[in-house]
Parts: sequence; structure tokens; C-alpha cells
Amino acid sequence: MLAIKYFIIAAISVSLFDVSYGVPWQPEPVNNADWLRRHEQFVNRTREGNINVIFMGASITDWWPQDLFNENFAPFGAVNYGISGDGVEHALWRMINGELDGLQDTLKLIVFADCGSNSAGSYNAQDIAQGYVATIDAIRSRLPRTRILLMGLMPRDNGFQDRWIRLADVNIRNSKFDNGNPDSVVKYLDLWNQFSQTWGVVQPELFNDDQLHLTYAGYQMWAKLINPLFRSMIQ
Repeated sequence: MLAIKYFIIAAISVSLFDVSYGVPWQPEPVNNADWLRRHEQFVNRTREGNINVIFMGASITDWWPQDLFNENFAPFGAVNYGISGDGVEHALWRMINGELDGLQDTLKLIVFADCGSNSAGSYNAQDIAQGYVATIDAIRSRLPRTRILLMGLMPRDNGFQDRWIRLADVNIRNSKFDNGNPDSVVKYLDLWNQFSQTWGVVQPELFNDDQLHLTYAGYQMWAKLINPLFRSMIQ
């Protein structure tokens, strides 16, 4: 029932959110010294090489518990390039300004996660999806041998219907990047039902009180869900 409601409600969101709020498909930095410092740290880490996988995202990616990340992903040469607060346009700017440079022959996989959740505060679903198109195009043009694991956006903010509709719509649009072929360059992993208790309510044990960021149990669930596809894509 949840899945049916998710798709029915999301399908009407284009008419509800047809006002343009911005341009997530245009790369944009954050004018903040700490943000620029972290970006430079990632650029320097990229220059060091020996990277097989990059996790790219916002706060939910940024705040992976180190022990879980080390257990599940670091042994495969994964690094975490999440920055809290990033929208799609900010991650896109980082990718085309040094964080992917020189990895054309070595980077196996980019895991692109939660940036669209932040963009949903200002932009409509169509604009956010266009931002994803620009981001995936940028990755493919720079790293034609690298695969992309596109994470579905998680639900957030109990009772905030507009936000749920918008995020659900973005997920439906993004799922179409995955053509279902096992060898597809882009694979999409839906997380919606596993992190939702019902429509409009997140799974309480997986989220902090802000109904956005994950508890330790939430990260354990994410690791459990992502691991099979993650491991198959880095072979």
C-alpha cells in the first residue's frame, strides 16, 4: 500500500510544483571558508590517488559513522566526500573543480547520495532532476569508465506533505537512469520504503529527532541495503 500511495501522490507533483525556484543544473560553490577548505582537502586527497570509490553527498553521507564506513567500504578503496548542506549544484561544482581530476583510469564507482534532499527546500522536482542529469553527464564526460550508483532520496520531515511529494517525484525521475540492464553504467537503489513507516512518517528508529539525519541503526540499515549492489558494481 505504501508503494502504491508513494507513486500515485508523487505523480501529481509536477502540477503542484511548476514554479521555477532556481537552477540546480548549474554548478555553484558555497561561499563559506569551511566549505572551501573541505573541498580543497578532497582535491588534495584525489591527487594522492589510490581511490576506487567516491561517496559524494551531503550531511547524511558526510556523517557516516567511521567504524561502519571502514568496515563496509574502505577495504574496497572508498573515500567519503560528503559535505553537510550541499545541494546538487554544490556537489556538481565540486566534481568539475578538482575532486575527480586524474581518476579516469582508476575510479570504479561514484556513489551519489543525498544532495537532492537539500535542493528540495528551494527547487521543484523537475529542476532537481535536471540537476541530476547535469551531474551524471559531468561524471560520464570526465570518467567514462566509472560506474554510478545513484541512491534514492530518503523520506524526511514527518507530516511535511509538500516535501514528501517533491522527494518522491525526484526519486521516480531518477530511477529512470537505470535501464535495468545488469551492465548498466548507472544503477539506482531505492531506499524509500525501508526508511518509511507509512506515508508521511519516517521509521523512527532509523532517524534522529530531526527526522532527517540517521541514527546508528539507520546507517546499519543503509549499509545492509547498499552492500550487495555496491559490491557487484566494483567488480
